Amino acid sequence: MKWWDKSWNPLYGCTRCSSGCDNCIALTNLRRQNRNIEPSFNGNVFNNYLGNGVNYIVGSLGDVFHEDHFCENIDSVFSKMAKFPGNRYFVQTKRSIEMKEYFEDKGLPDDIKNANWDSLWVGVTVEDNKSIQRIDDLIDTPVVKHRYLCLEPLLEEIDISKYLESGKIEWVILGCESGDGRRITNVEWIRKIISECQKNNVPVYIDQLEIDGAISDNVEIFPDEFHIRKIPWKNDLDEGYHKIYVLDGQGFVGFKKEKTHFKFSLRAPEYVYEYWKDRFHGVGKAEKISPPCFPVIKDVSLKNIFQDIRDFISRSYSSLIEKGVSKEIADRIISKDAFVLFSFEPDEIIEKDFYDAPNKEVLQYFKAIKTIIKEK
Repeated sequence: MKWWDKSWNPLYGCTRCSSGCDNCIALTNLRRQNRNIEPSFNGNVFNNYLGNGVNYIVGSLGDVFHEDHFCENIDSVFSKMAKFPGNRYFVQTKRSIEMKEYFEDKGLPDDIKNANWDSLWVGVTVEDNKSIQRIDDLIDTPVVKHRYLCLEPLLEEIDISKYLESGKIEWVILGCESGDGRRITNVEWIRKIISECQKNNVPVYIDQLEIDGAISDNVEIFPDEFHIRKIPWKNDLDEGYHKIYVLDGQGFVGFKKEKTHFKFSLRAPEYVYEYWKDRFHGVGKAEKISPPCFPVIKDVSLKNIFQDIRDFISRSYSSLIEKGVSKEIADRIISKDAFVLFSFEPDEIIEKDFYDAPNKEVLQYFKAIKTIIKEK
């Protein structure tokens, strides 16, 4: 599942700075494209219209804070991001000292220094114990609101517990190395990081693992204990659920086996729920609904819960428009996603009902449910 939508690379190119750079995908991609690997500024890319509601990885072909980039160009990039606050921007670096010094600079332009920056996520790559100091630099960096860690490639066992306990780290991305000559990531190191994150309620996202000698980012073939892809700005399932991802990872069917039935939780666009409501009427009983502003409701028919969710979405959308939020941003905030936790007996759904879905998106959900019922 991709958690980002697009890359934006007005600043690109890099040079080695630590062991984590030895199999750099960014430089490999630049070489394949016969492009300059030296730190450079691309004016044409800089002039791209950024729009609204997009999750951007900024500088994925290099390091934004490379010492050879001109400060004026870095200023231009952050100033432009500040002008498009309806997106999310992810800036990741191994040059944490340069990053910290950049934001501490008294000459930092006012539009960068005084921006709200709810839209900006800044992270550091930490691959081994020699690079842990980058986390200290990240935490001490002013201006930045949202901080995350990328422990990929994880090259040795590290202890980040004190940083997670600080409450300053909001997300951890974790994975092994890829490419020719890749180095091994011990699964025990991964388990330890996962345990530390769960203990401190920090979302963790397993990006890729070595499965049967090959690198894979397909979460469906990960061992069950590593089916973890939590994203801070999205609702997630309670512990103990397994997931089957659908709609290219934008939705999922989560399930938990109970003594007499399966407990399902679906994340899906509103129209999927509309179809379910119309097709299956009162099948199932709602146990819990999310987002958290919904109260816990027991013994209420699923049909009524769908109506409540639809009404909530409609009211929220209208409220945003009334407050002057543009339609584009409101569409992104109220993404038409409904999140319902409910249970039902497998025999409550008739076999033929899985084959007459109105479109392929709805059919993906029903196929996932059928797979669970048949195989589990």
